Amino acid sequence: MKTAHILFTAIILRNGSRPAIPLRSIPFIPLRILISIFLPAIIQNTLYSGDSIPETTLLPEFEVISQNSADVHQEASGEVKLTSKTVLQLGRTLGEADFIAGIKRIAGITTAGDYGSGVSVYGALPSQTLYRIDGIPVIFPYRFGGVFSTFNTTHFDSMTFTPTALPVVAPQRIGAMFDFYTSPREVRKVSGAVNIGLLASSATLRLSTSPRYYIAASARISYIDQLYRGLLHKSSSYMSYRFYDLNLTAAYSPTDADILTFNFFTNADDLSYTDRNYDLTSAMAWQNLSAGITWRHSGHTDATTRGYFAGFDTKLSLDLIGRELDAPSRLRFGGIETELNTPISPAINLQYGAQLEWGNTQPQYVWLDNSPTREIQTGRDTDITADNYHYALSRGFIQLNHRLSGILTLEGGISLGGVFSSGTGHKDYHSIIADPRLTLRCNPGNDRLTFNVGLYTQYLHNVGFSDLGLASDFWLAACKDTPVQRALTWSARWFRPIGVAGLNLSLDTYFSLTFNQPEFNGNLLDAIDIEYSPFMFLTRMRGYNWGASIQVGRSFGSFTGNLAYSYGLGRTRTYEQGAIYHPAANEPGNTLNITLGWSRRHWQLNAAFRYADGRRYTPIEALYIIGGNLAMKYGTRNSGRLPSYQRLDLSATYTFQSGGRIPLTHLVNISLINASGPRNTALQYF
Repeated sequence: MKTAHILFTAIILRNGSRPAIPLRSIPFIPLRILISIFLPAIIQNTLYSGDSIPETTLLPEFEVISQNSADVHQEASGEVKLTSKTVLQLGRTLGEADFIAGIKRIAGITTAGDYGSGVSVYGALPSQTLYRIDGIPVIFPYRFGGVFSTFNTTHFDSMTFTPTALPVVAPQRIGAMFDFYTSPREVRKVSGAVNIGLLASSATLRLSTSPRYYIAASARISYIDQLYRGLLHKSSSYMSYRFYDLNLTAAYSPTDADILTFNFFTNADDLSYTDRNYDLTSAMAWQNLSAGITWRHSGHTDATTRGYFAGFDTKLSLDLIGRELDAPSRLRFGGIETELNTPISPAINLQYGAQLEWGNTQPQYVWLDNSPTREIQTGRDTDITADNYHYALSRGFIQLNHRLSGILTLEGGISLGGVFSSGTGHKDYHSIIADPRLTLRCNPGNDRLTFNVGLYTQYLHNVGFSDLGLASDFWLAACKDTPVQRALTWSARWFRPIGVAGLNLSLDTYFSLTFNQPEFNGNLLDAIDIEYSPFMFLTRMRGYNWGASIQVGRSFGSFTGNLAYSYGLGRTRTYEQGAIYHPAANEPGNTLNITLGWSRRHWQLNAAFRYADGRRYTPIEALYIIGGNLAMKYGTRNSGRLPSYQRLDLSATYTFQSGGRIPLTHLVNISLINASGPRNTALQYF
């Protein structure tokens, strides 16, 4: 029996988000331009075909109707597990269904608004969240402006999001963790998906010729410049933006107990903007490259061994009144890790392993075309890459999971090791990693209680000119000037079925002390100085975050929904300020998320509303021109806050089938984004 599924998607955009700064000076495609030509429009085709089933195994035809509406819900443990099927049924952004966009519906998650990239989880910086494809790190998985991520939804089968209480076996990060998986098929099957959206089109092909072999390949490419040339070319300005993503997953199972999986991912984005009124041309380009092989063995001791490589390149260019500036940066690292899982007894389980990693980081440096040192800069790179340095990480970890009784489980472990860095222009640096963690799970009756306390370390930092989490920000490894970040974190969670209408209630709270968190206090004009070095503008911060959230939701039946409210407060200070604290740039404030879903036979309706306090920013109190140079006087750090943000998205999906030699399943989706059209402020200007 062969089947084919054809999926049609339409999207309607309503834009009420107006930045405080004129749009012509922001290098971004405003939604109100896109709405003028794309009211109908997105066609998404998904084609599946499979091998014939022997006639003797055919069953009488019957129809299974799922009563679960697509929605995003946290489990009792606090984890969120999403399938691609669920994500594809949610509302879309510019025609793209996105895993990370779905996560933004739950409590404790904040973003920088419609124009920002990255997510902040429980007050942590976006760079403190780890993204992995089958355990392989991906450094910056975002498009410009954060409209959607670089993770192609049809390539992955599922995603697991861990917001807090990371186990010691997890890599060194202070914040949350996203894990994306492509699972080998267990039946002979060929399937594929094609998506045509507003900004790009994508295709995915899956092939499993036998239970031993599996391959999946995906590609996404944009056509913004080709289709929207008339919109991007104005009398006084011009914009260009193009990108692509490539994914490859291949799996081989030599025995029933072993499986080898290879993953490869790369993306490239290239953005430029010219404004003739100001004689200004700016450009950003960035590229990810991640690859790795994972071997999994099942037995009395389950073993996972992985070799991986990740790289990230950025380049910021500026041509202002005849002065050309290039500011590239680079990060490369690779390593090997192994994790073992051995049951000691029916009540005791032991997890242990080790990790080795080597890396090279080249923080942002500047080339100036008309500087006296330009000839030297272009002739010998070593003269301008003084901040190029290497690092090495080694650690071992062990965790014991002990079920103390029928309702009580204790998980305790420690990660021990060290990080070392050395390079031109930097003194040798080393730091000991000792991260103990303890989790207590108590399940009396229908209640699920979780308490966690632990130390967390991060040795890769992200800083830069932007407070929106743009790709122009750069990465650097721990060194003498920027020691490893540390956090002492406590969290607690209570989950309980209410017993009324299938509702569940959960309460979360957290408190975190942070140390050695780097902040960048420079601006783009500082880079024009020929003596510029990013380390001149780095400040070490310490501080604390705390917050709480409450969620009420229903995850089954014709009606589903979720109401989540959270509040978070963050304070930081420099090591020289004593006890003078100021608001943290990533302070969450108040956040409210409401999602509703209804499913009935062929129809599925979804609505999602989000409210959040505006982002923090540092106001400029005065401007001075001294000796022909512009100088700015800033107010108290992060003392300003943009107006509040709110957004309502609506989505309707209709599913039906048609007959013929090849049965077809059709899905028509219409999404209305930002339906209420509020005037959300994106940027503040002076």
